[in-house]
Amino acid sequence: MPGKVLTHQRAVDGKSSEIIVIPERLESLSLAGNIVTLDAMGCQHVIARKILEQQADSILALKGNQGNRHKAVVNDCAAACLDVSAPLKPVYDAFDDTHGRLRAWVCPEASELAALRDWPGIRNVQAIETIRRVAHSHETQAEIRYDLTRCDDAPEVLIQAVRRHWAIENSLHGVLDVTFRADDARSRDKVATRSFALLFKIVRKDKSKKFSLRGRRQNTSWNNNYMARLLFGCIKMPVSAENNFNA
Repeated sequence: MPGKVLTHQRAVDGKSSEIIVIPERLESLSLAGNIVTLDAMGCQHVIARKILEQQADSILALKGNQGNRHKAVVNDCAAACLDVSAPLKPVYDAFDDTHGRLRAWVCPEASELAALRDWPGIRNVQAIETIRRVAHSHETQAEIRYDLTRCDDAPEVLIQAVRRHWAIENSLHGVLDVTFRADDARSRDKVATRSFALLFKIVRKDKSKKFSLRGRRQNTSWNNNYMARLLFGCIKMPVSAENNFNA
């Protein structure tokens, strides 16, 4: 839904995966008339059909895990819209200091590719190019992403939906993986992993200190007062128990 973002979380069992859990979550939601966005892990035939059955539209990120489908889309989009002499022009082209340049193409004929004929309800393939300056460096990064979608909304609506999906990825998964290095964690105890994940999110949301996120993470380890306030509210620890931290 363009005006509202819904996020749902559920822990995945150790012997399960997102591909199994996502259809279960979709069944528990009323999705009719909404746009469902999923990353490459959720770009699965069974999931696309489940969304279609719920009378919802979808934008599913297409990456190399889809093998021949991905190769076919990359080749078709290169000829149709990305090459210098390509006939299709961007349906969206914008630049700002925050996001850099973003261009989007819609390739409806790509949905007729042999590799996509069995994909449930597909209407369009969209290619999105992002060009941005990397923070604190002179490096410029360009990336092209591909989506399978059954949406026929205006380009502005699709871009808004995609950007909101990226915002969730960057503010949640990206932070946990990069700043907190959650992927490198060696804890296998279910209670411990859930507790640390919750603590990471509490630290991420704290805006009371003028520290960077990395500084807040360190402050949580070194300052007992700061940790107590995050967990229990305004509780003053004994002076002898406080570890001062200056960032």
